[in-house]
Amino acid sequence: MDYYKKRLIRKLKTESSEAQEELSSVEFIFDQAVPLFCDAVSCFCSENSKKNPLEDLKDSAKEDAGIISDGIKSIFRKIAVKTHPDKVKGSESSIHQYHDATTAKKDKDVNKIISIAKDLKVDMSDISYSDIKIIENSIKKTQSKIQKITKSYPWVWYFACKSKKGQIIHEFVINQV
Repeated sequence: MDYYKKRLIRKLKTESSEAQEELSSVEFIFDQAVPLFCDAVSCFCSENSKKNPLEDLKDSAKEDAGIISDGIKSIFRKIAVKTHPDKVKGSESSIHQYHDATTAKKDKDVNKIISIAKDLKVDMSDISYSDIKIIENSIKKTQSKIQKITKSYPWVWYFACKSKKGQIIHEFVINQV
């Protein structure tokens, strides 16, 4: 494997792992913020005789799945060999990583697979440049998802000072109706 490809793969492993960790943190906070935001919107609407825009929202967040190429499948197989419960007796973390990798493959979450491969020091030297492009696109998609969450009303409201929260809810209700 040439030097450039080796450095690129190492860089992508790190970027993928960091993006995956950041997404997990952001989603954890977002999951705490949303119910509080919904309650605040509901209270605001009932106090001000406004129609609650959240009642009409439907969960249309269908996420297009990524691409699992043969190279990514090969990485998954290497992870499975290192972490499969039948191969690794008694190691709770390995079993957890195996289940995470299996879920990531099912969900076509390339970023998660690469992140697990980095943690396990899986050799990825046999992947092609088209696989590298798929990994780069997966990282970009994860970063875009993080940015979308951090610019959402619930996120901004959650981190706003108390004096601004009412204004944010008012703006949300006015813009959504």
